[in-house]
Amino acid sequence: MGNIKNTQRWWVFTCCGLMIMLNNIDLTVVNLSLPSIADSLHANLNQIQWIIVSYLLATAACLTLFGKLADDFGKKHIFLFGVILFTLGSLLAGITSKLFLLIAARFIQGLGFAATLGLAIVIILESFPEEKKGYITGLAVTISGLSQASGPIVGGIILQYFSWHWIFLINLPFGLISLLVGSLVIKADSSKISLKNINIFNVLSFISSICLTLYFLNQIPLLLNNTKSVAILLIAVLVSIALFVYTSLKFSNPLIDLSLLKNTTYIKINLIRLIFMTAMASLLFIIPLYLQNIIGFIPLSISKILLFMTLMVALLAPLTGKILDRIGFKYPLLLSLVSMILVLLLMLTFDTNISWFILPISLVLFGVAIGIHTPASINGALSSVSTKKKGTAIGFFYTIAMNGAIFGVALCGGVINGMSEKYLLSVGLTQQLKAKAAAIAKGVQSASEFDQMPNVKLMAQHAFLNAFHIFLKVEIVFFVAAVILCLSLKKQLR
Repeated sequence: MGNIKNTQRWWVFTCCGLMIMLNNIDLTVVNLSLPSIADSLHANLNQIQWIIVSYLLATAACLTLFGKLADDFGKKHIFLFGVILFTLGSLLAGITSKLFLLIAARFIQGLGFAATLGLAIVIILESFPEEKKGYITGLAVTISGLSQASGPIVGGIILQYFSWHWIFLINLPFGLISLLVGSLVIKADSSKISLKNINIFNVLSFISSICLTLYFLNQIPLLLNNTKSVAILLIAVLVSIALFVYTSLKFSNPLIDLSLLKNTTYIKINLIRLIFMTAMASLLFIIPLYLQNIIGFIPLSISKILLFMTLMVALLAPLTGKILDRIGFKYPLLLSLVSMILVLLLMLTFDTNISWFILPISLVLFGVAIGIHTPASINGALSSVSTKKKGTAIGFFYTIAMNGAIFGVALCGGVINGMSEKYLLSVGLTQQLKAKAAAIAKGVQSASEFDQMPNVKLMAQHAFLNAFHIFLKVEIVFFVAAVILCLSLKKQLR
């Protein structure tokens, strides 16, 4: 692709950049719309978390697969297929009024995300000469940061003046432009269209093990009193993982090179990333619900508040890349973990009355942690493996990251639901009032709707905050372990 004309290169950058933009905007804008979706579809916290989980699940299960398919079918074909899936998923999500159809549409969107996430950067870099790769990479990272920063603003405006359906429908024109331009300007590589190199049994066992594991983790809070169901699900998970390991060892061309698991530095970085993503995804999920349902802010106000976080991501992500070239990834990675611990500690002070000192500081530090951690962890993962294994390594890295995100959202939803319900059982409310309070505590209704019932409102708010604080304490324990892992990394690695 390096021999194409300069004008064509920038058209390639445009079509791939549009997908980078859409993928990153969706990471923040959909979280903001969850309270509105929950209210519109009469869904509780456990149900609406599947809007996020289904998207991440599809991405986690198929990210590595699409990378391998790109080698067999060609990057252009798989990238454009991903654009079609993402655009189709956006259309279906935007026109449905049923929760299960919305969850299915988000799954299709996630497949499109998996097919375009890594390939967009690869296609862009292959289209430009070697001396411009650093500059172009910086531009791509800037698009990612600015997209995440603008997501809450775009979402706030849409939710203020239109229905939540337009959160998804706004993707359509950009997706169609990317598809049209990409089909015309992206040069097909020399890969042959063939399925012979794909280890089908290995792929199927990998996808089933990922899906079953994440389903198991997501359902545990709902099945604590059903030992038989938990046991059956756990056995299914272990069998699927065993099949994946067996097919990786016994058959040729496995999806993931298991020799990577012998690389202790690479494994430590993946574990650190896993822990980081549990907090990052869960906080992005729960903060809008807290601000809207417990504090009573409107979506547009929430979008402005979240700018404290997203603008820091946009500013720091490109700068961190330059720092990594000078001092390596270990200390920036450590700084991101310490920043996140401070965020978790500050959020332990969140109450029914918002602090206009604590909230902005928490979100700024949250943005600092994300802006530093993402490039530092990617740099660490890639620098710890040989050149011939970098493709597999980054695919597995992103898969682990997505698993962490899904687990974090599931853990957060389970703790909020379970602990808030336990709290409400301990207070003296009638069954009817208890149900009303639970609707607030579980994110189904806004506390402001119960201003005429201050007793119910206050108990519901405290039930939510009690559960939220328990979750934060669990995350702090995780992050202490992550800091210990980070300190054990070799200093000289860059």
